[in-house]
Amino acid sequence: DMTAEKIFTLSEQTKTVLGNMDKELNIVAFFEEGSEDQMVKTLLEEYRKFSNGFINVEYIDADQNPVAVNKYDENDEGISNGTIVFESNGNVKKIKKSDIYILNDLAYGKAFNGEQQFTGAIIHVNSKNLPKVYFLEGHKEPDLNESLSKLKARLEGEGHVVESLNILKTASIPDDADTIIIVSPKKDISDDEREELKEFLIRGGRMICLFDIITQDNQLDNINSLLKSYGI
Repeated sequence: DMTAEKIFTLSEQTKTVLGNMDKELNIVAFFEEGSEDQMVKTLLEEYRKFSNGFINVEYIDADQNPVAVNKYDENDEGISNGTIVFESNGNVKKIKKSDIYILNDLAYGKAFNGEQQFTGAIIHVNSKNLPKVYFLEGHKEPDLNESLSKLKARLEGEGHVVESLNILKTASIPDDADTIIIVSPKKDISDDEREELKEFLIRGGRMICLFDIITQDNQLDNINSLLKSYGI
């Protein structure tokens, strides 16, 4: 591995995940024939090499093989060349090119994010109970699939299931919730929401709150009273 950042050298965390595999996993990389992404190809070979024979890697041209596309596109979302599909025991996780190459926070251009996404996908298809993260909505928070799409992709890449939650509509917090994240609400939660969140925390749930500067015109009394009970 001659790259400066050792992007083709698997981390110890990834090696542990691969070493713990006990069932076959298929990776299908959709690329136009002859135009495979060499960085992806090199990294996938490392995964195959460290998997003790449990990982199979196949390259398919999506435009030339609609049967293969239909096999892994159970939700009719569409699969195009550049997509990497991870499948094990009927569980499928699709990684798009936009997830592999992300905008670099520290410099211009894009950074290669392959290992994080691929290891997260392996955890996803091999795990029975993935941690579930809900982003609270209904208070003019940023949209999960637009403004927070990069954060959502990062969490999913680390083996979490991420969804939005409107307690006013559901009237309760789902039993499978592990963590609730509140991001920059522009208005306060209701009394009922506060009580639901309070009960969720009492029974062991986790919560992350990210706020903008709170002005005199935007006092979040119910959220603040909930946090104050924890000394925040």
